[in-house]
Amino acid sequence: EMQNSSTQSHREKVQPPGDLPFESLIMVHEPVAIKDAIRIPEAKAALDKEWAKLHQQRVWILDSVKEYSEVKNSAVRDNRTVNFGRVFPLCFKKHAEQAPENWKYKGRVVFQGSNVHSQDGLAAVFSEAATSACHHTSGRWLDALARLPDCAGQDADAVSAYTQSELLGTETWVFLPADQWPKSWAKMHRPVVKLRPALYLSLIHISEPTRRRGMS
Repeated sequence: EMQNSSTQSHREKVQPPGDLPFESLIMVHEPVAIKDAIRIPEAKAALDKEWAKLHQQRVWILDSVKEYSEVKNSAVRDNRTVNFGRVFPLCFKKHAEQAPENWKYKGRVVFQGSNVHSQDGLAAVFSEAATSACHHTSGRWLDALARLPDCAGQDADAVSAYTQSELLGTETWVFLPADQWPKSWAKMHRPVVKLRPALYLSLIHISEPTRRRGMS
């Protein structure tokens, strides 16, 4: 028999393992300005790790490097459409609501989807698209089935999921931060490289420290 909220009895919550309080599971992620992150050894290490991973995966093709003006003028001359965007880092402090000894730092490198323009300087137009957390529902199904008699189950997230898909459609070139330029680019003015996979897409610009919950 269903009961409304006024007649339901209190439901005990499952206590976290050990002596951890419930507040320890809040998992607040607090943005850290890059100028501050590079002065924090753990934060800088997290950023360096993310950059190294993407370089190793050839997310951008360093051998394709050209001056921005060269790619732009070539596209105009050949009546081709190309897009130009920016790749930039983000840093977050995980478990920011807890004591400093429990903090962890997460580095992320994203493509700034809110600032993409064509060879004519016009804002790039993308078709409307959306993603849904189908993994959340499928994970619940797996949990339920794995608990049936004589059944077992395992679940894992994809590693670097957004770098596993090749970028199709309009040819896209990106600007990298100067601290990620190889030494051979030292005399270049505005180098751009071709983007290969989809990469993480950021449609926001974080200017003020805000708290986010549940980011992974």
